[in-house]
Amino acid sequence: MKKLAIFDLDGTLFDTTGAMAVCGNYALERLGLRGFEQKAYGGFSGGGIEDFVCGIIEAAGDREHRFYEEFWRLYLERQESLTEDANVPYDGIVPLLSALKGRGVHLAVLSNKDHASCMEIVERAFGKGTFDLILGDCPPRPPKPHPDGVFEILETLRCRPEECIYVGDTQIDMETGKAAGLHTVAALWGYRTREQLAPFSPETEAEHPMELLKLFESEEEKIR
Repeated sequence: MKKLAIFDLDGTLFDTTGAMAVCGNYALERLGLRGFEQKAYGGFSGGGIEDFVCGIIEAAGDREHRFYEEFWRLYLERQESLTEDANVPYDGIVPLLSALKGRGVHLAVLSNKDHASCMEIVERAFGKGTFDLILGDCPPRPPKPHPDGVFEILETLRCRPEECIYVGDTQIDMETGKAAGLHTVAALWGYRTREQLAPFSPETEAEHPMELLKLFESEEEKIR
């Protein structure tokens, strides 16, 4: 039986495109660059801060990254004033986490979003203590898809790779789970489609969070 579930954040636990669009378009407008519709921001996420910022400003016309630092400063400025409901947990996430906690399963978050933002978003939505460990981007630890973050979680929570699932919605997530030897789940409710993730061979595909419960059934439950 699996004992640990590690979740990506953007596009897996939360639909953060609303918050990203508000902050991103705020920064772009002040830099004189064109903004984007909310759904477009999901395509920029997943690769860490540098890839996120570069992807947005390149798409907006700044291919030389002249506005990199100013964009990020303005983005964070707007992020500080967002309301509590700017990042919305996906339907089914709250009951899934409750059911897993009830089974004694450890819960962790591993994201390429900066660590302080991860802590704030997760604890504001779910409360302190829901997750046993939350890891955002924190140099010098390399970001995903490097597996060091996974190994840190496994060591801290004293679990073996075969006792863990990794849940994410991007190519980087699939590569992270595979690199660490985990059962990797494609979260099809997130920002990527089945067709986009299938080439990276996830062990499981899930269209709704509650489908993950079957991975935590005991042998007795499977027989019944």
